[in-house]
Amino acid sequence: LSGRALSEKGVVTYSPSITFIPTHTCAFSCGYCAFARPSPLARLADADACFDRAAGCREVLIMSGEGVERFPVIRETLEEEGFTGYLDYLVAVGR
Repeated sequence: LSGRALSEKGVVTYSPSITFIPTHTCAFSCGYCAFARPSPLARLADADACFDRAAGCREVLIMSGEGVERFPVIRETLEEEGFTGYLDYLVAVGR
C-alpha cells in the first residue's frame, strides 16, 4: 500500500528507537545551537543502562558535539576506560 492508502486506513508504522548522547561537549560555539554545553563523557555502563531500558528498540541514534577529544576531561575519561580515542569509544557503545 502507498503511504496515502495507509493513512486513509488509519495505519501508523514506526520503528522503535532510542537516542543516546555520550556528551553535550562541543569544540564549537555556534550562536544558534542549543545542544552544546560542557558535560562529562558517559561511561559504557551508562550506555548499557540506557540500552537496557530500551528493550525492543531496533535503532539507536548517537548524538554528540564535534571535536570532543580537544577537551582534557574527555581524553582522560577515554584513557581511564581503556579507549584509544572517541571513535574507538563509539564503536564500543554501538556493540
